[in-house]
Amino acid sequence: MKIRLTAIAVWLLSWLVFTVAAELSDECTTPNATIYTIHLEDNVPAELKLSASVAAGLINRHTQAPSVFNAILPPDLLWLASAKEDVTMSGCTWVALSVVELWQLAWSLGATNGTVLYDPTETWSLATVVTLCGIHSALPVAASQQPVHRTRLHQWLHTAVTAVQHYILSWLQRSPQDGSASQSKYTIPLDLGYVILDTRGMWANDLQATSWAIDHLFLKCKQTSEMVAIQVPELIKQGLLADFIVARQLFAFWLPDLCQPGTSAHGLFAKITQTAWHQQSLLTVIGYFASQEEIAACSQHHTEVALVSDWSPNLSFWSRMTPVATLHQSPALPLPPYSSNCAYVAIITSDGDSLQMNYNSMRGMMDTRAAICSSNSSVCPPVSWTISSRLATLAPFVLRQAALRWGSDSFLLGPSGYGFLHPTAIAPHDSLRQVMINMTSAAAAQLDMSSYVHWDEYDNSNTHQMTSTQYSGLHADETLLLKSDSLKVGTAAMEGYIANFQNTSIQAVFSPITPYVHRWIGKVATFRELIRWTGSATHRPSDIADMLLQLSRGTMGYVYKLPDITMQDVEDLGLALQNTHVKLVGHRELTMLAAQAKPMSAEGVTLETAGGRTKGSSRWKISGGNSTALAGLAAGLLARPALLGTFSPRLGWGRAEGRAGGSKGSLPGTASPAEPVLQLMSLCVYKQDHWMITRYDASPPMQQSQTGMPAVQHLLTKAPVLVEQSR
Repeated sequence: MKIRLTAIAVWLLSWLVFTVAAELSDECTTPNATIYTIHLEDNVPAELKLSASVAAGLINRHTQAPSVFNAILPPDLLWLASAKEDVTMSGCTWVALSVVELWQLAWSLGATNGTVLYDPTETWSLATVVTLCGIHSALPVAASQQPVHRTRLHQWLHTAVTAVQHYILSWLQRSPQDGSASQSKYTIPLDLGYVILDTRGMWANDLQATSWAIDHLFLKCKQTSEMVAIQVPELIKQGLLADFIVARQLFAFWLPDLCQPGTSAHGLFAKITQTAWHQQSLLTVIGYFASQEEIAACSQHHTEVALVSDWSPNLSFWSRMTPVATLHQSPALPLPPYSSNCAYVAIITSDGDSLQMNYNSMRGMMDTRAAICSSNSSVCPPVSWTISSRLATLAPFVLRQAALRWGSDSFLLGPSGYGFLHPTAIAPHDSLRQVMINMTSAAAAQLDMSSYVHWDEYDNSNTHQMTSTQYSGLHADETLLLKSDSLKVGTAAMEGYIANFQNTSIQAVFSPITPYVHRWIGKVATFRELIRWTGSATHRPSDIADMLLQLSRGTMGYVYKLPDITMQDVEDLGLALQNTHVKLVGHRELTMLAAQAKPMSAEGVTLETAGGRTKGSSRWKISGGNSTALAGLAAGLLARPALLGTFSPRLGWGRAEGRAGGSKGSLPGTASPAEPVLQLMSLCVYKQDHWMITRYDASPPMQQSQTGMPAVQHLLTKAPVLVEQSR
């Protein structure tokens, strides 16, 4: 009889627990929904921050709703205030809890059923400890605050009783406004349940901890082919990202030497990434690895997407909100027709691919900009903001708030579209390259973003470059390069990758550091960085204005603004450029202007192979204005070594001859043996043994007296060219 009564009592208490849990998971549009907030001040011990963050993640996972919000960083308070005022949250009841009450809530709901002991001084163990907590629904407890050991049956009964105690105490001792409690908020109760694992002294370093986790935990984690977490131990200790790791049951690790080939850490990282690659899935690595921001460079296949989020609290809360299905940007600003007498420049903010920048910095910058632009005396030049498409699911509220603030500004996808990696580092035959293209295209369509910033692995440090500062007659965005073989390959690879975005939502690509490519790749426009605007002493708004005023008329490009440049700096730049030939426009408007300037005819030069030099026949069409046709021919030959082969032109004015193994000559007015290749642009090309020009039209005609750089400058005064291959 006593056993039966006990069973009935336990059943009733369990019913109470699950009823409470069900109420907590109600949508915020109902008046019964409750959201609990925790304020973790700077003087709160780190081990309490970690435990509170894990508890929040476990509760948000258990309720499948945004139920607990931890205020860890200063921006959290701003976001919390916005959430309380948002119409989607109008039916919510907001209740402040102490840390102790948060633990009691987790136990009463059944969100946690044990603890993992750890030594805070063994920082290398923290990522594995948090992974354990996610798998076993456990709370991390520092060794000095060891809980009482319990059996599972004892713990189940204890949980039911604690549920009643918690809610009775909460009704009697605390109002929803002040969050005060009868016991100290820094006192950890010693009855938190049985110990799932005591990790003290289990591992001597990060290699041992990660190796053990791969062997014992990796297959038990969720989403191992989609997402893993790398986080600095010092930040895990503060609770940062821990809530999301346990909420998603992610595999977390820290390997400071993972990018050094031949090391044990590099081998362990290969094990972590191989699962995703074998399943042909793009693996997202959340967190941050400062030694190599592009973490895909450290893997064998270079297919890992870096999602910077190490300072992103409450992702377990934000990601439980309704995802953004579609987004619509403000219409593009009306513009006068394109004028070749103007230079057009967009201002693009950098680092928008970082979730922590979206969360911690972008809001403040946008609020400041709104305040500046509200003044009747402001210029308020357009700003294009890079932003992460992953906000749509990981922090939709943040994305919606950005949409409310952008006004006439515009957004584009941050590097490199769907996420940060170097796209052409992925092998051409690897299907994940196409997956990256598809994910980028889908994100652009979903969020109404027609462009993205493209970072890649090539640099131009060993390139002979003609720039607008060297030759005043050249257009900065039409610079031609004498590329090394590796850069030729890099240019072709990037152009081949970008060509896949034709007939998608992507209309333009903005390239800060990659090889210089043609203005148009099929239907996709490309734009080059004119200035990297940093916070250096020589980059005051007046300095940037002076640099831009040196641009030749007809130039199109963009200024890449780093986060340390303020919105007041942008306003001052706009003021300095008023009534000049430099026009500041948005990135969408820049794309439309480029389309207006694009030559509509296909007049130019057709180059076809002849003789036995190549197998089959390839026909090359150079599209552009008449005066740029031969310039396009030169650019096409230089950019495609496979077409050029061993042909080495021996140049003379008015003719070009080529033979295998020939040597380069020189022309009047040139400074070095390399310059004749550039002079090919100003020649009337005649047929020779293995390469034949079947038609050319160079109007206005070039005079033989126009030798050297003046001839090159003359040819570069028209629109850029497009070289495309047809078969």
